[in-house]
Amino acid sequence: MIPRYRVPFFASLAEKVDLLVVASENRKVDGVTDVRVGLPFAVTRLPELPGSLHHPGIGRCLRDHRAQVWISYDHQVERFPAGRAINKQVEKDGIRRVHMGCDGYTVRDLAAYRRAYDSPRHQPRGFPGRVKYKRHLRKLDGFVVYSSHSARFLEEVYGIPEGRITVAHNAVDTTVIAATRAQLVASGLARDPLRIAFVGRMTEGKGVDTLLHAFRALSQRHPSSSLVMVGDGSAREEWEHLAASLGLNNVEFYGAVFDEQQLASILCKCSVFVLPGLGGLALNTAMAAGLAIVCTHGDGTELDLVEEGVNGWHFPPGNRAALAEILCQALSDPERLARMGNTSAAQVEEQFSIQAMVDAYVRRIEISIGSAASPDAR
Repeated sequence: MIPRYRVPFFASLAEKVDLLVVASENRKVDGVTDVRVGLPFAVTRLPELPGSLHHPGIGRCLRDHRAQVWISYDHQVERFPAGRAINKQVEKDGIRRVHMGCDGYTVRDLAAYRRAYDSPRHQPRGFPGRVKYKRHLRKLDGFVVYSSHSARFLEEVYGIPEGRITVAHNAVDTTVIAATRAQLVASGLARDPLRIAFVGRMTEGKGVDTLLHAFRALSQRHPSSSLVMVGDGSAREEWEHLAASLGLNNVEFYGAVFDEQQLASILCKCSVFVLPGLGGLALNTAMAAGLAIVCTHGDGTELDLVEEGVNGWHFPPGNRAALAEILCQALSDPERLARMGNTSAAQVEEQFSIQAMVDAYVRRIEISIGSAASPDAR
């Protein structure tokens, strides 16, 4: 599928390369809208194997498009009979294979994970498959990952050479939000130093229950604080009931907000953003709006975007007490929050923009095409 937030990235990349985006015909993701019309780049829709990201028809697309580089989110294509045939075709046609993703984002102790992965005593039945998988990965021509953590994971766990990995920090188009922030700053409009924001899908794994329980504890110490929740999904009604059962009258559920101007207006009235569970892209949006960040383990990008005590804080996954304490300290120092928010905005503009992401992909594509002519270049 093609999420709305990915359209600007694909559109910008299509300005630099001859791009064909292959998307699933009928795939659905809870809380995500699949954009199917008015796309400013070439798209082909293919059916996929049930329960996988593999499109058996990708080989035909690669050949018809005369592709030089195949960037795939599902690098485990060899698990499928059709995938093995496609890989043979790709090798024969000289198409370079590049994997993109956020590998290892749930792993924090890389050394321990590597020892277990390489040990035949750890899940013995799966050991031959792990050996084969590592061998397969090492045959790929390149990797584009969302964070430096994923880059370290590929190096330390799978032994991928550093030169074959490009970090393209996951990003969204923050132009409208940054412009709105600049206008508000110029007008002298003050933020609410006690207003907290969440943006994300309302689904399991997002940690919304942790946030609501922590906010209840915070409200007892800061009764004037408020929380805005932006997003939709299958768990939204559950979280609304939880907020009501906790007696939280100072929580607003906006639902999904697709209008960037409206989202910017919501965020720019807040001072703190919380990412209480899995995710990462919302951090770019919140940082562009000039918010200090409180986050837990996400997709690995938070380790690059959020520097402890500089533009935000990290807390252990699911730890309500730790989150409540951090928020209490944060709201007790509005001036520090403002400085952190300014740092967040500057970092997105200078390091984590969508243009920086596009440029990183283009570099990897150019390297991959160059390695086709010079095998030793890898």
